[in-house]
Amino acid sequence: MVWYHADMSDFPIAELLDDSICLIWLERHLHPDGFACPHCHRPERRLFRQQGAFPAYRCRACDGD
Repeated sequence: MVWYHADMSDFPIAELLDDSICLIWLERHLHPDGFACPHCHRPERRLFRQQGAFPAYRCRACDGD
């Protein structure tokens, strides 16, 4: 069993050294259809807290409840 995706050889490591570009890349690849609350499935979000270079969001509609 291979632990990595077959396209990992195309991983753009040089371009992702910038934190803001890395965050945009991660959002697009981890959430290709956009963010959505796992509880109510609405896309509206608010910044909950900043954790280093990566922000944490909460749902504006249900606040994650």
